[in-house]
Amino acid sequence: MLKKHLSVAALCLSTALVAGDLGLVNFNSCAQNSLVGKKEQESFEALKTQMTSLVGDVEKQLREISEKLQDADYMDTLSPQAEKELKEKFQSLSEEHGRYQNQFYQMVQQANMQVVQTVGTAVQQAAKEVAKQHKLKYVLNREACFYASDDLDVTQDVIAVMDKKFTQENEEASSKFAEAPKE
Repeated sequence: MLKKHLSVAALCLSTALVAGDLGLVNFNSCAQNSLVGKKEQESFEALKTQMTSLVGDVEKQLREISEKLQDADYMDTLSPQAEKELKEKFQSLSEEHGRYQNQFYQMVQQANMQVVQTVGTAVQQAAKEVAKQHKLKYVLNREACFYASDDLDVTQDVIAVMDKKFTQENEEASSKFAEAPKE
């Protein structure tokens, strides 16, 4: 069954290649070099920095308490109640650290999916416009090919359309914000 589907896909692609109806887009280049991709990456990095800072603060506190717990001279100066409180604080911070790490992992995954989805939508819209301009029937992700001739690549055209739309949308949003009544 899989072999049959692959054969049909290969036949369709070979027909498109012969007819000159195929263009290829490097998705990674679009994500890294387009304005929308750069903006999404900036947002992703800002979130990552914020979460790293939060986790880092808890790690610092844990390290400080851990050093105290391992210092026999320091522990000898504490009352049994103070020692118990220090151990409880260490336990509480350890649990909090675990929660933050879990949240960090989930947020990074969600943010990464958001980047891929946003850039993917922009690439799809731009590829459709480029396909019309170049009279292409197919625009595929270049990464789906083991090899493709560079003359099939329409990545720069797609990035140009993405950047144009991004700039237009930002200008429209800025003008709407400027026209909004101020309280």
